[in-house]
Amino acid sequence: TTKGSKAMENVAEHYARELDAQFRTLNHFVNHAGEIGRAHETFLRGIMERFFSSDIRISSGFVAHPEWTSPQQDILIYERKFNTLFEVGDCTVIDHNAFIGSIKVKTKISSSNEITDAIKKQAKLSLMTKSGIYAIYVWDGLSFDKAIESLWKFVREEPTKNYGLMPKVVYVRGKYFMMSRSDGKRNSS
Repeated sequence: TTKGSKAMENVAEHYARELDAQFRTLNHFVNHAGEIGRAHETFLRGIMERFFSSDIRISSGFVAHPEWTSPQQDILIYERKFNTLFEVGDCTVIDHNAFIGSIKVKTKISSSNEITDAIKKQAKLSLMTKSGIYAIYVWDGLSFDKAIESLWKFVREEPTKNYGLMPKVVYVRGKYFMMSRSDGKRNSS
């Protein structure tokens, strides 16, 4: 590895330890799934905000188009140059032109059906917006093999449509990181 990539690995490891510590502390005090899920989203948004330029904003909320409004997005990434349509607390409604990406945050995924559901929710938004980056971040989840199996099952349902609707990133904290490639090559590095 190069010196720069080693430095980035160290920074990533530092933030992973910080998130782990926050996760353990929260679980020490709280035993309510909804609040734990909301805290996980907030922790992750806080880390992400450290890395984005000032012309990008992060919140939770909805994407609006004259013909539709998206389901609620756990993490919504959008351009600051566009005015928000509505904003209260960390819930924002943005115009579809401002949309950059969305991350579905799950506290725990323990079955193929749960990850397939998360994949389908991101695919639905992808169909609506027709652009953007879609990802799934899981705090505690199933094995790499089960995740791959679920992704391929989703693609096989409608290959010509679903291949392009797969999330660009699936990350299960501390276990694996998958990133899809759109270069037409089968193998990935």
